[in-house]
Amino acid sequence: MSKGCQMSIICLCHVFKKLCVKIVDPTTMGELKKEVAICIVILEQEFPPYFFDIMTRLLVHMVEELELCGPVHVRWMYPIER
Repeated sequence: MSKGCQMSIICLCHVFKKLCVKIVDPTTMGELKKEVAICIVILEQEFPPYFFDIMTRLLVHMVEELELCGPVHVRWMYPIER
């Protein structure tokens, strides 16, 4: 696995870790938006175009949803679906 591929996956993991916090700090939303944009750029450099669909662009909207609605764990359906 190439170094760029590893960095893109690590960047993606950090973004999801920050999206799933229980207490949201509104002052870090701008930084998180920049980090998501950088993560998507790294992914676009490492993976072929057919890898990308609407789900990879969903990251940008997830940050906006976090900013508008609060923590993600409150709206998750995973416990109910179990």
